[in-house]
Amino acid sequence: LFGLACFVMLFVVFFSWWGNYKFIETFDHETVHTLFGFLFFKKIHSFQATNVNGGVVYLNTSNFIITLAPYFFPLFLVIAVLLRIIIIPEWKFYADYFIGFAFGFHVFSSYRETSFRQPDIQSSGKLFSVIFITAMHLLTLTYLASYLIFDTAGFGINTDALINNGIDYYNIIVAKFSQ
Repeated sequence: LFGLACFVMLFVVFFSWWGNYKFIETFDHETVHTLFGFLFFKKIHSFQATNVNGGVVYLNTSNFIITLAPYFFPLFLVIAVLLRIIIIPEWKFYADYFIGFAFGFHVFSSYRETSFRQPDIQSSGKLFSVIFITAMHLLTLTYLASYLIFDTAGFGINTDALINNGIDYYNIIVAKFSQ
């Protein structure tokens, strides 16, 4: 919680006056499009993130998951959780602050960028986008929270089976949407 409180204070005091905060939000958003493009084996033609004019990623083709991913996938939070997994136990205390900070960033940027005016949401349909983003957001945050609560011990599920099933589901999704 301390990391989250630090983010809120920095956002109110510093980021709200710092013009480059918009760039960080845009960079995060476009990076998630790019990451999900890679996950679906799409060719990335260009990547642009600006402070003023937003950003854009050009792919050879797309699908609704790639289009809506930035609204439910907390990139910096995932990076923070992955770092916590691999660092030495003595540093996990500091990683938890970074996780709180990344969570704060995700909450604030999601609130600021999720709108019916967003071309991503318009192109996927407003009702579908709301349902899909909400469901995926809950799934993603629940998964990350479970990982943290049970300290990466598989959170009560056979981790090998989870990974293997995840790979199977991934292959099914890729096959369906890569056509």
